[in-house]
This record gives sequence, structure tokens and C-alpha cells, in this order.
Amino acid sequence: MNTHAHDHQPKQYGTLFIIGIALNGGYIVIEAFYGWHIQSLALLADAGHNLGDVAGLILAWLSMLAARLNTDDRELDRDHLLEQISKQLQQQENLNHITVQVESEDAAENCLLMHCIKQ
Repeated sequence: MNTHAHDHQPKQYGTLFIIGIALNGGYIVIEAFYGWHIQSLALLADAGHNLGDVAGLILAWLSMLAARLNTDDRELDRDHLLEQISKQLQQQENLNHITVQVESEDAAENCLLMHCIKQ
């Protein structure tokens, strides 16, 4: 009987967060470029959705880093962390506003096109 126990989990997840952020970020850039190039609102919307996923990864990474700080350091860096979280949320809000604006402009253009076809 083997009683050897070992752990396969990484010691630190920082590298994994960086890899995940980089891969998702690259995918977003490619998807947004081609979505803009072929005028596909679906691709642009998915890129916006994925941008929210990357923001979540960044937020989780910052939270993990903050949890590792000493108690005294946590008090000092709390304001910095809250500032970073606020910036991430503001960026996501701006992206959502742009997406809604693009969708409404697209709907208005389609309505105008359908009106012209009916006449």
C-alpha cells in the first residue's frame, strides 16, 4: 500500500493569471479587429463580453496579491486596490455604454434600410 501523498497544485498562481489574461486579451484583439473589419456586431459584442472576463481575471489577480500582503501593508495598499477596482469597473461601464450605442445605431440603420426597401 502506497501512503505517499503529494500535491500537484502550483505554489503560486500569478503566472497562470498572466497567461490567462494574455491569451484572452489576444483573443479579444483578434475578435474585435475582425468584427470591426467585417462589420459583425456579434463578434464585437462577444469581444466586449470577453473583455469583462479579462477584467474579472485582473480583479481576481489583484485580490490574490492583496491577500498575500502583511496586515500593515494591507492597510496602506487598500486604497490603491480600491482605486484599481474602481478603474476596472469604470472601463467595463464605458464598454457597456459603447456597446449599447453601437446596437442602437445599428437598429436605426436597419430600420431606415427596411423603410427604403418597402417604398
